[in-house]
Amino acid sequence: MRTELDNIEINNFIDSKRKRMEEICFDPKVRQRITDYLFKLCDINAIDKGDVAVVLGTSLKLYPDKFKKRVYWAAMLWHKKKVNRILFTGKGDHETDDASQAMDARDMAFTEFKVDVNLMSTVGGDNTQENALEAKQLIKFGENVFLVSDIRHLIRGLTVTRSVLEQSARVFPHPVGGRGELDPNDPRTVIELIKAEGYNHTSYRVSSSFSDEQQKYIKDEVYKTIRYYEVLLREQIIRDGKTEEPFEEWFNNLPQDYKIN
Repeated sequence: MRTELDNIEINNFIDSKRKRMEEICFDPKVRQRITDYLFKLCDINAIDKGDVAVVLGTSLKLYPDKFKKRVYWAAMLWHKKKVNRILFTGKGDHETDDASQAMDARDMAFTEFKVDVNLMSTVGGDNTQENALEAKQLIKFGENVFLVSDIRHLIRGLTVTRSVLEQSARVFPHPVGGRGELDPNDPRTVIELIKAEGYNHTSYRVSSSFSDEQQKYIKDEVYKTIRYYEVLLREQIIRDGKTEEPFEEWFNNLPQDYKIN
């Protein structure tokens, strides 16, 4: 049962998270500081070869071009012998009724990009945290992991995956399309920064001193704030005409080093 002191602490925590998300949304200096820090983490030249590419899931139904780019990038790493095997993750997420994101990705890698089906595995989770926890079961101690996703998604994905695997494997980001600058003023970047803050991936986590019930209440309240800003920013994305570059255009513009022979 909550005491008055508990309620004050919980409300202070929620208010601090809301204030931080508001700063991220409306203060470009705050966004710039975070993206500068994250950019330093995205050094794809840290090691030349890894053991396994872990591909974070997305929806083929909602985001076909984004989906295909992630699959292609992992296939490219395998063809160029940068990794020995590929581990696709994802079952569904809160946006869709997907149930087989990882299996869809594996099938595409096999049929379109000719990856050996025996060197691919799939695990299913409904969010980035679950995907990382499921993937951990198939990653050997001491392995080097190349984490594959688009660079904006790695704002959350890299921090989550490193926190899950930090005692068992080393995780290196391998952004789709190669290392690039994060534009802190792109509303798509702002959404990911707000989600990262709200889901506790760029600053402090929910205190373990709170009960499960209290933590659920906090997460529900924070999620409402995330959704508010996400709707606001997605409206801006539509107004600005920012859409995912079609796969064929994106592929044609890739440097030759990133093309499968």
